[in-house]
Amino acid sequence: MDLPVNTSAEMEILLLCISRALGADRQQQMPGKEAEASIRDRIASLPDFSRLIELANRHHVIPLLHKSISCIMPGKSMPDALNRLYLVNSARNIRLTERMLEIIDLFNSEAIKAVSFKGPVMTAELYGDVTLRQMSDVDFMIYPADLWRAKTLLGRNGFRMQKELTAVEERFWEKTEHGYDMTHPGNDIAVDIRSRITPDYLLFRLDPDELWREIREVEFEGKTVKVFSPEMQLLLLCYHGTKHLWHRLSWITDVAAIIQSNRINWKITAELARRSGGMRILSLGLKMADNVFRTPVSQEMKEWMETNIVPDRLVQLCTERLKDSVPEGTDWREEYSFYLQTRQKIPEKLAYFLKVLFRPTSSDFRFMPLPAQLIFLYYFVRPLRLILKVFSRSKQS
Repeated sequence: MDLPVNTSAEMEILLLCISRALGADRQQQMPGKEAEASIRDRIASLPDFSRLIELANRHHVIPLLHKSISCIMPGKSMPDALNRLYLVNSARNIRLTERMLEIIDLFNSEAIKAVSFKGPVMTAELYGDVTLRQMSDVDFMIYPADLWRAKTLLGRNGFRMQKELTAVEERFWEKTEHGYDMTHPGNDIAVDIRSRITPDYLLFRLDPDELWREIREVEFEGKTVKVFSPEMQLLLLCYHGTKHLWHRLSWITDVAAIIQSNRINWKITAELARRSGGMRILSLGLKMADNVFRTPVSQEMKEWMETNIVPDRLVQLCTERLKDSVPEGTDWREEYSFYLQTRQKIPEKLAYFLKVLFRPTSSDFRFMPLPAQLIFLYYFVRPLRLILKVFSRSKQS
């Protein structure tokens, strides 16, 4: 399977530019100069360059498009809109990096165990420059016993919850989302702290101690920073892409970039996927990177993927969502069906179904506000609201 045959000219150019920035082989062994000439010709034939820029911004790959065009067409004046987006992103990433290092110092001062994830450190490792990836916030995984202290510490330093929660909502939020989204009124930098990287409905089975064994220390900007091992990083990137149905190229690009880095021990990766219950999720992420960027994996991993087959309909669904004509939103029934199909075994499918059916969400809190002493009733409110939702949709159709 590959990208849809009716992929737009802008999407094809964007994929070729990202591939060039990654050093991937989307053009199947075409010599470098010939490949660059092909991209230049395609760009020259575009009736409206702004559509390419809009597409790159939607998929959060503006820096890689800018880098490729700078290299392929040296001396050519860069479109103002692309240059402006690139410079804004660069300045933002530098601020994010500074804020991340400040927060690491804060956590260290209180002996809070925290790991940087998906942020400036990973960007520098995978792309060689903190400005070459679009980032929206600073992400930390916090050791579960330290989560409340981390939230309190950030609160003392001016951070506030992005979404105000009632006492009832906060109790459920901590159990189901395992963390908090916070922001500082003095700037536009958001900070996400989590005691688990994935939402509980994705059924990530590694316990915190197993996860923390996959942490290493690296030197970054003169400081020692904790990050995940490349193998765990790859697995978590696949979980993150699956959580969002892989509708953004940047998530596939991250997976391709970490594979291209040649730092992956595939035996360890497969074992982590097995222990976490994410064999099909890892396999889906690798398939997406291969489909879009022809990113190779080892022969051993290819054989492993053959025993952890991802249904073609899942790959097709994710691939179709990359088309620039498809809106980012998803029908909730499509999401539930997708997540269900990412589980391989019947007990896992049942566990996911029960999570969907009984796991209260903010929509349930708004549907029927209850006092703290009656919060147990939300486990009954949830299925009732879902039944009403299905009935209402079927009546409308």
